[in-house]
Amino acid sequence: MKRNWKWLLAGCSLLVLITGLSLSPVSDPDLWIMLSTGRYLAENGHIPAADPWSHTAYGQPWVMHEWLPSAVLYGWYKMAGFPGIVILKIILLNLIFFIGIMAARARGLNPLIVLPVTALAAMASQIGFSERIQIVSFLALTAEISLLDLLERGSVSAKVFLIATAAGFVLWANSHLGLMSGLAVLFIYAIGSAVTGLRKGQWSAFRVLSLGFFAACLAVLINPYGISLVKPFFKFYFDPQLIEFDRMIYGTIHEYTSIFSPSIMGDAAVRWGLGWMAFSALGIIMNWRNFRLSSLLLWLAFFYLAFYAVRFVPFFVFATLGFTTANWSEFLSGSRSGLLGKYAKKLSQPLFWTVCLGAALIGLLAVTGISGGKGGGDALDLDRRAFPAEGVRFIKSNFPDPKILNDFMDGGYLAWNHVPVFIDGRMAPFRYILQDYVAIIKGDTVLLNKYQVDLALLRYPRSGKSLSGRLHQYLSGSSQWALVYWDDICLVFARRTERYKGPIAEFEYKYINPVFTNLSVPPDKFHPELLRAIEQDPRLVTPYLAAFNYYYQRDLALAENYVRQGLALDGNDASLHNNLGNVYLTKGQKNEAVEEYSKAVALDKNITEAYCNIGYIYEMDGNYQGAEKYYLKVLKSIDPLNVWVYNRMGMMLINRGNPREAVKYLTKGAAIDPNSEAAWNLRKLRALYQNN
Repeated sequence: MKRNWKWLLAGCSLLVLITGLSLSPVSDPDLWIMLSTGRYLAENGHIPAADPWSHTAYGQPWVMHEWLPSAVLYGWYKMAGFPGIVILKIILLNLIFFIGIMAARARGLNPLIVLPVTALAAMASQIGFSERIQIVSFLALTAEISLLDLLERGSVSAKVFLIATAAGFVLWANSHLGLMSGLAVLFIYAIGSAVTGLRKGQWSAFRVLSLGFFAACLAVLINPYGISLVKPFFKFYFDPQLIEFDRMIYGTIHEYTSIFSPSIMGDAAVRWGLGWMAFSALGIIMNWRNFRLSSLLLWLAFFYLAFYAVRFVPFFVFATLGFTTANWSEFLSGSRSGLLGKYAKKLSQPLFWTVCLGAALIGLLAVTGISGGKGGGDALDLDRRAFPAEGVRFIKSNFPDPKILNDFMDGGYLAWNHVPVFIDGRMAPFRYILQDYVAIIKGDTVLLNKYQVDLALLRYPRSGKSLSGRLHQYLSGSSQWALVYWDDICLVFARRTERYKGPIAEFEYKYINPVFTNLSVPPDKFHPELLRAIEQDPRLVTPYLAAFNYYYQRDLALAENYVRQGLALDGNDASLHNNLGNVYLTKGQKNEAVEEYSKAVALDKNITEAYCNIGYIYEMDGNYQGAEKYYLKVLKSIDPLNVWVYNRMGMMLINRGNPREAVKYLTKGAAIDPNSEAAWNLRKLRALYQNN
């Protein structure tokens, strides 16, 4: 009973921490697929068996294995709206960690150690704290491992274990593909018990776990939605066409990027995940005296998943949380470690209070960050910046029945708003569409005719290595297409057809394009369209980015005025800070320029222009080492096809007296663009050597 107050305090601290980390506006694009499915169930009385929402794959087979939580989520949404969805997410995430805490308490672990380890797990798994069905799998996985722990300690009978396992997997099979991780856990525990049986001749645990594994498999296989998950899972390893499809997905969608990819290593949540991996592995090593094969196999299996794609990091955390907590508690509390020593009793209480306050403080700071940041809405509501709400409203009001090309991640939102989509987050119906979609995004615009696309709703191309840059360039420069709408989230292009002649005449932007600035447009033509965009919605920031055209028209005062107006609306916009840096640089204020560029980099780790600008200032000042740091950052992590940086690296190396190394960079730049300055400088350098 002495430790009850400590467990209570630890639980309250974690409640504040997890609530703070998970309290954020609704922003996950997959949510709309779930809500749309729930609405379909409510309106039609049956689970969809074919694609009902796209104009490219309409009627193609689609088994919606996540129908059960989708129905629950839609019902919850109808009762409580978006605030209810956020609250439900917070409750489920707290329940997951509550199960972990109760399991640790039941094992008699030290709360002083359990609290910081669990807090670290919360920080490491926050990348999965969004409104997604995978939370159901997090909960099921944590409950399954806790049940296995109870079975091992004899706290539940084999009968209860088998019934709970079979029932749990029946529900899991109708909820999420994460059930494959649950089957893997059972299999790993069965292997561990088999090794124990071989060593000690005790086979009772192996028999129970084997029966549990087969009961789980049976519960999945007899379920039509369970078998629909298992079959493609194994086909991915044997069907050549599906293997290629798999590679395509993992090469084009951010959440499928490896956790060790340089493009995401700068993300704080990813770094917490990497830290947990190292911490968990160290716990296995430090507690080697109590080594368990199942712990090592769990670590390796889920590490493979997380290495494969960053979206699986939370699965790794929840699969390893139980034994990581036990390993560190046993190691630090063990009499042989001597780490706590004779001062343990004196220090334990103040340390415990410090950790509790620290965890609660992080949670409170996270809440403050949500409420005080630039977010697109209340923490208990929809994030206005996450979805093209106004763009979709504009399309529905002015362009009826379009054959639309949409961003992959916006498909669910369009489906929810009854706009037939080109593609969305569901893989099954679009098996034969995704390849064409990727080709279109990369610039194969002939395929637009194949699908009779007459409208395009696109996100802005991200700085750096954006796949959609060529498509934007084509639509912006083609006489067959017109830019008819843009805001902070998206742009809408319409094909010039007789059907859309009227709306295009009314809404077309002829002289202003937020993506590609036309430096030749005079201000008298540019200015009316700029004012129109500002009047459309005074809260928009993008018009103030577009107004930087005045900078290129040599009207520095007006350009700076618009930049500062934009920063007054949103002080966290990296591009505005970069533009202000350009103004300072033109005025000869290098230090102020570097300060603004540095702010841009801090806000957006992938803003190529700011890295290039800092590097150029350092290069011009003769600080070649500093310039090289920023240039190489662009080439290695952000934009490996940046010809301008290859040219600057080459010229800098020439100035440093290293022409042979310069040739390597200039050659790479010339190979990307034979008409570039890098190609010209390469020819000039080679001619110079030939003459000498």
